[in-house]
Amino acid sequence: MSIIGDDAPPHGIERLGSARLATERTLPLDPVLADLLGVDGLVRGHTVACRGPAAHSLAVVAAAAAVAMGSWVAVVGVDGLGVEAMADAGLPPERLIRIRVAGDGARSWADLCLAALDGFEVLITCPPARVPAPVATAIRRRLRARGGCLLVVGDPRGLETDVELLSDGPSWRGVGAGTGRLDGRRVEVRATGRRVHRGRAASLSLPGSDGRLHGPETHHPVPLLAAV
Repeated sequence: MSIIGDDAPPHGIERLGSARLATERTLPLDPVLADLLGVDGLVRGHTVACRGPAAHSLAVVAAAAAVAMGSWVAVVGVDGLGVEAMADAGLPPERLIRIRVAGDGARSWADLCLAALDGFEVLITCPPARVPAPVATAIRRRLRARGGCLLVVGDPRGLETDVELLSDGPSWRGVGAGTGRLDGRRVEVRATGRRVHRGRAASLSLPGSDGRLHGPETHHPVPLLAAV
């Protein structure tokens, strides 16, 4: 599997400038998530795993502020992410590129991720299989060198993560006794990982009709069921 190295990005994708990235340590992040994580923004070079029943929504919300401020996002091999839903979460669809994984799933996925990290500041992905250690190392090095942020939906499958956002206990808003329209969802979200100083948790309302993330003040960790 010859995907390790510093190959040129595909035609049409401009390589990110390392000098500019060195002066910008973080990408914009929704204030509610920033408070939960105890950071100013998405830290460049970091990998964030979003897990549990709200994994897709958390990944989109985590990327939305950066994209709204001018970053581009590539979505590689993630099923179940609709463009309309991402737009409702505040992610401008005109700055979104979706890349389908074809052929040999694992190899194609890794090649596409490495190429995308050359030209996109935010990458949302879902590994199709267990990631071999050499491949995980190559992705990690490329991520750090380019100063992007990797958002993994579901099980990282061998990718080294800095932060994990674990969701559980979803409840829907807007539906009454058999009538109504779903307009929001509340979930318990816990932030863990080697880059999180202390485990933190909060009950968050994922974007609804107003396109905003809402949540109370962050509190001490609460027991969660194992996320998948």
